[in-house]
Amino acid sequence: MPGIALGVIQFGDDQNVTPVVCLDCPDEPSAERLARLLIELQNGDRTMRPDDLTFSVGDVAIKVSVDPHPERPKEAVLASVSVRLKPGHLTEAVYACSTVESDSATVFRMMQQAMRHFILTVSVAGQPRCELLYLMKYNMVWRSPLGAV
Repeated sequence: MPGIALGVIQFGDDQNVTPVVCLDCPDEPSAERLARLLIELQNGDRTMRPDDLTFSVGDVAIKVSVDPHPERPKEAVLASVSVRLKPGHLTEAVYACSTVESDSATVFRMMQQAMRHFILTVSVAGQPRCELLYLMKYNMVWRSPLGAV
């Protein structure tokens, strides 16, 4: 199962950074499989070329949640990503959960609140692979006291 990283990403020479949730995979083939599955399950609108499936916005099928860490609520959070095949299903087709340290979580939350969106993508060994998956998301459940405004 992939790990989860919260942070910010800068594209090219642009000085702006974007908040990002990365589903970190151990290798390229698993990142490609996960990206294809998430593209298939997401229900957002494609805003680029009709054949460009990597970029979409407004998805509500993929849920991102951040909860207090049960053992270290002041030092870390639990980030989770889940997807059900159909809204009525009781179990998720995809579920990942990871501990994220407070520094990364706080920076992510600050930028996510300022920009009012974030990017969901896959990564391989910590390197984001936005060309495989670039879902612009607006909603997340943030229950952690870290990064609360």
